[in-house]
Amino acid sequence: SDPRDALQWTLERWVTDRATNEPVHCCEESPTFDGEAYLKFPFDVEKRSYRWWDGTLGGVVRLSYAGEQEVQGYSGLLFKGEVEPTKTGVRQVPGLLVGKKKIPQVLAEEWYSNSGIELVVDQRTGRIMNAAIGPRKTLRAPGSTKDAVVLLESKRVEFTEETQLKQVELASADSDRLAMLGTTAPAGAAGLGGVLALAGVVLVVRGRRTEPEAPNTHMMTIPHT
Repeated sequence: SDPRDALQWTLERWVTDRATNEPVHCCEESPTFDGEAYLKFPFDVEKRSYRWWDGTLGGVVRLSYAGEQEVQGYSGLLFKGEVEPTKTGVRQVPGLLVGKKKIPQVLAEEWYSNSGIELVVDQRTGRIMNAAIGPRKTLRAPGSTKDAVVLLESKRVEFTEETQLKQVELASADSDRLAMLGTTAPAGAAGLGGVLALAGVVLVVRGRRTEPEAPNTHMMTIPHT
Protein backbone atom coordinates (compact mmCIF):
# COMPACT_ATOMS: atom_id res chain seq x y z
CA SER A 1 0.00 0.00 0.00
CA ASP A 2 2.98 2.31 0.54
CA PRO A 3 5.61 2.37 -2.27
CA ARG A 4 8.27 3.25 0.28
CA ASP A 5 7.89 -0.26 1.72
CA ALA A 6 8.59 -1.86 -1.66
CA LEU A 7 11.90 -3.29 -2.79
CA GLN A 8 11.35 -1.71 -6.17
CA TRP A 9 8.58 0.19 -7.89
CA THR A 10 8.44 2.05 -11.19
CA LEU A 11 6.12 4.33 -13.13
CA GLU A 12 5.91 3.46 -16.82
CA ARG A 13 4.16 4.99 -19.82
CA TRP A 14 3.43 2.71 -22.76
CA VAL A 15 2.12 3.72 -26.19
CA THR A 16 0.83 1.02 -28.53
CA ASP A 17 -0.89 0.82 -31.89
CA ARG A 18 -4.57 0.18 -31.19
CA ALA A 19 -4.89 -2.33 -34.06
CA THR A 20 -1.60 -4.27 -34.05
CA ASN A 21 -0.58 -3.82 -30.39
CA GLU A 22 2.94 -3.00 -31.63
CA PRO A 23 4.83 -0.32 -29.66
CA VAL A 24 4.66 3.24 -30.97
CA HIS A 25 7.77 5.17 -30.01
CA CYS A 26 6.35 8.60 -29.44
CA CYS A 27 4.76 10.77 -26.78
CA GLU A 28 7.66 10.62 -24.30
CA GLU A 29 7.06 6.93 -23.65
CA SER A 30 9.14 5.62 -20.78
CA PRO A 31 10.83 3.20 -20.76
CA THR A 32 11.42 2.44 -24.43
CA PHE A 33 9.95 -1.01 -24.86
CA ASP A 34 9.51 -3.64 -27.55
CA GLY A 35 7.57 -6.82 -28.31
CA GLU A 36 4.08 -7.89 -29.34
CA ALA A 37 2.51 -8.47 -25.95
CA TYR A 38 2.46 -6.41 -22.75
CA LEU A 39 -0.58 -6.04 -20.53
CA LYS A 40 -2.48 -7.92 -23.24
CA PHE A 41 -1.86 -9.81 -26.46
CA PRO A 42 -3.04 -8.64 -29.91
CA PHE A 43 -6.60 -9.41 -31.01
CA ASP A 44 -7.12 -12.86 -32.59
CA VAL A 45 -4.19 -14.54 -30.85
CA GLU A 46 -2.43 -17.14 -32.98
CA LYS A 47 -1.05 -20.48 -31.86
CA ARG A 48 2.60 -19.47 -32.22
CA SER A 49 5.40 -17.89 -30.22
CA TYR A 50 5.11 -14.25 -29.13
CA ARG A 51 7.60 -11.63 -27.96
CA TRP A 52 6.48 -10.55 -24.49
CA TRP A 53 7.88 -7.47 -22.75
CA ASP A 54 9.25 -8.15 -19.28
CA GLY A 55 9.53 -4.85 -17.42
CA THR A 56 11.81 -6.27 -14.72
CA LEU A 57 14.20 -7.64 -17.34
CA GLY A 58 13.93 -4.50 -19.44
CA GLY A 59 13.75 -6.71 -22.50
CA VAL A 60 11.73 -9.14 -24.58
CA VAL A 61 11.06 -12.76 -23.60
CA ARG A 62 10.03 -15.37 -26.16
CA LEU A 63 6.87 -17.16 -25.04
CA SER A 64 6.01 -20.41 -26.80
CA TYR A 65 2.49 -21.69 -27.40
CA ALA A 66 1.84 -24.64 -25.05
CA GLY A 67 -1.74 -25.69 -25.82
CA GLU A 68 -5.13 -24.77 -24.42
CA GLN A 69 -5.93 -24.34 -20.73
CA GLU A 70 -9.06 -23.46 -18.80
CA VAL A 71 -9.27 -20.62 -16.29
CA GLN A 72 -12.33 -20.74 -14.07
CA GLY A 73 -14.12 -22.86 -16.69
CA TYR A 74 -13.20 -20.56 -19.60
CA SER A 75 -10.86 -21.87 -22.31
CA GLY A 76 -7.76 -19.91 -23.29
CA LEU A 77 -4.36 -20.32 -24.96
CA LEU A 78 -1.35 -21.05 -22.75
CA PHE A 79 2.06 -19.48 -23.41
CA LYS A 80 5.25 -20.36 -21.54
CA GLY A 81 8.76 -18.97 -21.24
CA GLU A 82 11.62 -18.36 -18.83
CA VAL A 83 14.43 -15.89 -18.19
CA GLU A 84 17.99 -17.01 -17.56
CA PRO A 85 19.98 -15.02 -14.94
CA THR A 86 20.64 -11.60 -16.43
CA LYS A 87 22.31 -8.47 -15.08
CA THR A 88 19.71 -5.70 -14.96
CA GLY A 89 21.48 -2.84 -13.16
CA VAL A 90 23.40 -1.81 -10.06
CA ARG A 91 22.44 -0.83 -6.50
CA GLN A 92 24.57 0.95 -3.91
CA VAL A 93 24.81 -1.17 -0.76
CA PRO A 94 27.22 -1.67 2.16
CA GLY A 95 30.21 -3.73 1.01
CA LEU A 96 29.67 -6.14 3.87
CA LEU A 97 26.37 -7.17 2.31
CA VAL A 98 28.08 -8.68 -0.74
CA GLY A 99 31.26 -9.96 0.91
CA LYS A 100 33.36 -6.81 0.59
CA LYS A 101 34.03 -6.16 4.27
CA LYS A 102 36.75 -3.55 3.76
CA ILE A 103 34.66 -1.35 1.44
CA PRO A 104 31.98 0.82 3.08
CA GLN A 105 29.81 1.15 -0.03
CA VAL A 106 29.85 -0.69 -3.34
CA LEU A 107 27.75 -0.67 -6.50
CA ALA A 108 26.50 -4.24 -6.32
CA GLU A 109 25.17 -5.85 -9.49
CA GLU A 110 21.44 -6.66 -9.65
CA TRP A 111 20.61 -9.95 -11.34
CA TYR A 112 17.20 -11.19 -12.40
CA SER A 113 15.83 -14.53 -13.57
CA ASN A 114 12.42 -16.10 -13.96
CA SER A 115 12.02 -19.83 -13.58
CA GLY A 116 8.68 -19.94 -15.35
CA ILE A 117 6.34 -17.48 -17.06
CA GLU A 118 2.86 -18.87 -17.80
CA LEU A 119 0.16 -16.71 -19.38
CA VAL A 120 -3.33 -17.93 -20.30
CA VAL A 121 -4.82 -15.66 -22.94
CA ASP A 122 -8.30 -15.26 -24.42
CA GLN A 123 -7.90 -15.99 -28.11
CA ARG A 124 -10.32 -13.43 -29.52
CA THR A 125 -9.53 -10.42 -27.32
CA GLY A 126 -5.93 -11.08 -26.25
CA ARG A 127 -6.82 -10.43 -22.60
CA ILE A 128 -4.59 -12.22 -20.08
CA MET A 129 -6.91 -14.27 -17.86
CA ASN A 130 -4.23 -15.77 -15.66
CA ALA A 131 -0.55 -15.08 -15.12
CA ALA A 132 1.98 -17.05 -13.10
CA ILE A 133 5.67 -16.19 -12.77
CA GLY A 134 8.69 -17.37 -10.76
CA PRO A 135 10.88 -14.27 -10.26
CA ARG A 136 14.26 -14.21 -8.53
CA LYS A 137 16.33 -11.08 -7.85
CA THR A 138 19.77 -11.15 -6.32
CA LEU A 139 22.82 -8.99 -5.63
CA ARG A 140 26.36 -9.87 -6.60
CA ALA A 141 29.67 -8.24 -5.77
CA PRO A 142 31.03 -6.28 -8.75
CA GLY A 143 32.40 -8.77 -11.29
CA SER A 144 31.34 -11.83 -9.28
CA THR A 145 29.65 -14.86 -10.82
CA LYS A 146 27.91 -15.87 -7.58
CA ASP A 147 24.84 -14.47 -5.85
CA ALA A 148 25.65 -12.84 -2.52
CA VAL A 149 22.16 -11.78 -1.43
CA VAL A 150 18.71 -12.94 -2.49
CA LEU A 151 16.36 -9.97 -2.61
CA LEU A 152 13.33 -11.79 -3.96
CA GLU A 153 12.58 -15.40 -4.77
CA SER A 154 9.27 -17.04 -5.51
CA LYS A 155 8.54 -20.34 -7.17
CA ARG A 156 5.13 -19.18 -8.37
CA VAL A 157 3.31 -15.86 -8.07
CA GLU A 158 -0.16 -16.15 -9.62
CA PHE A 159 -3.37 -14.17 -10.12
CA THR A 160 -5.76 -14.65 -7.23
CA GLU A 161 -9.04 -16.47 -7.87
CA GLU A 162 -10.87 -13.13 -7.64
CA THR A 163 -8.64 -11.61 -10.32
CA GLN A 164 -9.04 -14.66 -12.55
CA LEU A 165 -12.83 -14.49 -12.32
CA LYS A 166 -12.82 -10.78 -13.16
CA GLN A 167 -10.49 -11.28 -16.13
CA VAL A 168 -12.62 -14.14 -17.43
CA GLU A 169 -15.75 -12.02 -17.06
CA LEU A 170 -14.20 -9.16 -19.03
CA ALA A 171 -12.76 -11.49 -21.68
CA SER A 172 -16.12 -13.21 -22.21
CA ALA A 173 -18.03 -9.92 -22.51
CA ASP A 174 -15.48 -8.35 -24.87
CA SER A 175 -15.31 -11.53 -26.95
CA ASP A 176 -19.08 -11.50 -27.40
CA ARG A 177 -18.97 -7.87 -28.52
CA LEU A 178 -16.22 -8.56 -31.04
CA ALA A 179 -18.10 -11.60 -32.34
CA MET A 180 -21.20 -9.49 -32.84
CA LEU A 181 -19.27 -6.80 -34.69
CA GLY A 182 -17.42 -9.30 -36.81
CA THR A 183 -20.19 -11.75 -37.72
CA THR A 184 -23.68 -11.16 -36.38
CA ALA A 185 -23.96 -7.44 -37.14
CA PRO A 186 -22.65 -7.64 -40.74
CA ALA A 187 -24.88 -10.65 -41.46
CA GLY A 188 -27.90 -8.84 -40.02
CA ALA A 189 -27.10 -5.72 -42.00
CA ALA A 190 -26.79 -7.76 -45.19
CA GLY A 191 -30.15 -9.39 -44.48
CA LEU A 192 -31.73 -5.99 -43.86
CA GLY A 193 -30.28 -4.72 -47.10
CA GLY A 194 -31.82 -7.66 -48.96
CA VAL A 195 -35.24 -7.00 -47.42
CA LEU A 196 -35.09 -3.32 -48.36
CA ALA A 197 -34.03 -4.18 -51.88
CA LEU A 198 -36.96 -6.60 -52.23
CA ALA A 199 -39.31 -3.95 -50.89
CA GLY A 200 -38.01 -1.55 -53.50
CA VAL A 201 -38.69 -4.03 -56.31
CA VAL A 202 -42.23 -4.66 -55.00
CA LEU A 203 -42.93 -0.93 -54.95
CA VAL A 204 -41.70 -0.54 -58.52
CA VAL A 205 -43.84 -3.44 -59.76
CA ARG A 206 -46.86 -2.10 -57.87
CA GLY A 207 -46.24 1.31 -59.40
CA ARG A 208 -46.29 -0.16 -62.90
CA ARG A 209 -49.65 -1.82 -62.25
CA THR A 210 -51.39 1.26 -60.78
CA GLU A 211 -49.99 3.80 -63.23
CA PRO A 212 -50.18 2.26 -66.70
CA GLU A 213 -49.88 5.63 -68.47
CA ALA A 214 -46.62 6.57 -66.77
CA PRO A 215 -43.41 6.50 -68.84
CA ASN A 216 -41.90 3.05 -69.19
CA THR A 217 -38.68 4.14 -67.55
CA HIS A 218 -38.28 3.87 -63.81
CA MET A 219 -35.63 5.01 -61.39
CA MET A 220 -35.23 2.82 -58.32
CA THR A 221 -32.89 3.38 -55.41
CA ILE A 222 -31.96 0.24 -53.52
CA PRO A 223 -30.06 0.70 -50.29
CA HIS A 224 -26.88 -1.36 -49.94
CA THR A 225 -25.18 -2.21 -46.71
